[in-house]
Amino acid sequence: MDPVVPTQASIRNIEHLMALSGNEECEVAVIPRCGHAPVDVETKSLIRIDNLVINWMNDRLTPR
Repeated sequence: MDPVVPTQASIRNIEHLMALSGNEECEVAVIPRCGHAPVDVETKSLIRIDNLVINWMNDRLTPR
């Protein structure tokens, strides 16, 4: 919800720069109605992103 850089352009920029840096284990998460802070832009309530991060880490760090 950035009025200056649209979401798709931000995703392309992040993916491009991460590839340039050699980081091939990155993922972009787009959280609906969330701007640069974990706050819903409509309701102004906190958006819990801790489970998103924990699940991402668990998927990548837990031996299978």
